[in-house]
Amino acid sequence: MIERVLVGVDGSRAAARAVGLSEMLARRLGADLHALFVIDSSLLPRPTLEAISGSLGIAPSVSAGAAKARAGLEALGRELLGQVEASCRQHGVGCRTEVTLGRPVGILLEHAVQGTLTVLGRSGTAHEDADTTGAVVSHLLRAGSTPRLVVGEHAADPTRIVVGFDDSPSARAVLHLGAELAETLAVPLHVVHVARQTRDPSALPAAEAQLALFERLVPRFEQHLGAPASVLAERYGQEPGTVIALGARGRHRIADRILGTTTEQVHRHSQVTLLVDG
Repeated sequence: MIERVLVGVDGSRAAARAVGLSEMLARRLGADLHALFVIDSSLLPRPTLEAISGSLGIAPSVSAGAAKARAGLEALGRELLGQVEASCRQHGVGCRTEVTLGRPVGILLEHAVQGTLTVLGRSGTAHEDADTTGAVVSHLLRAGSTPRLVVGEHAADPTRIVVGFDDSPSARAVLHLGAELAETLAVPLHVVHVARQTRDPSALPAAEAQLALFERLVPRFEQHLGAPASVLAERYGQEPGTVIALGARGRHRIADRILGTTTEQVHRHSQVTLLVDG
């Protein structure tokens, strides 16, 4: 059960959309919202550089430059988080904000305790015009252990949730989460099994049995043959309000190591909103 929504704020258009979606989710789920602005410590001068500069008699300018850069980022963070607080007050959402210093991936993982849904913009300010996945999001897709929701700048509020299901532990976890969200948001739930070569007759009955607890849901079940990432992105990733929910790790571990997980492939080659767990 989601008790807290954690959203990363960095000034990018995708992060701004993530904030808006986080507020809506926190309100509908009855969860607290925690907005976090991380000053990336790797972008500031390192102590070793300052030490070397000190031996050359130029440490004050390096330190002054680092202090000025940090102060500027702190001011930006406070400004952005002030906007989040104002929006939360307007929409009646309980909100906590924080500016902190560190490596973004580590800080976000540290804050993503059990019961937390982490919401991130698809790419940050350094990647806003790039076609590649933002580095922070890419790391969290692999390293995270709590649910993560990744959104693009044009993402719409959810109108349906499509769960890619292969009966792996990760898929079972994200199916439960997807069902909870679909029931809370009153949107349709689609459960899709994509087999590369041969259909698995036991996969969807396992999903149907797991969903028996959700009495208000009337899920739709489908099976397809093909490359899972391609089928999911092409068949279900075209509607802006679709959320594709996937387990972080599937059943084909060797293929995942060589080609990347289905989750990573869907995220890399499409603009869909992704919900990831496990």
